[in-house]
Amino acid sequence: LLPEAENHKLQTVSQHLGLPENTAHSALGDVETTLGVLRHLVELSGVDLTTLYDRAQEPKMLTKMPFGIHKGKSIKDVPLEYREWLLAQSELPRDLKYTLEKLRVL
Repeated sequence: LLPEAENHKLQTVSQHLGLPENTAHSALGDVETTLGVLRHLVELSGVDLTTLYDRAQEPKMLTKMPFGIHKGKSIKDVPLEYREWLLAQSELPRDLKYTLEKLRVL
């Protein structure tokens, strides 16, 4: 929902949305910030919180390589041999595995 945000850390998203600053890394401050972010995301998406949660459980297509020697590159530009090697790894993040498997059939 916020692809233009620098990253999706709580404080970054909060600042991106222009929310009031709370005490970061304190229980109450983080809860208040999370609540503010969730309220904005519900409004921005036009769906309820349950639907947002359900969508978050679905794997996502990545556009950029998130780590390793090809970090930051378009995944489509990562050499095929490296993508195949990644798929053979047992501890691959869900979204990356989903993306690499989808690219196999394209």
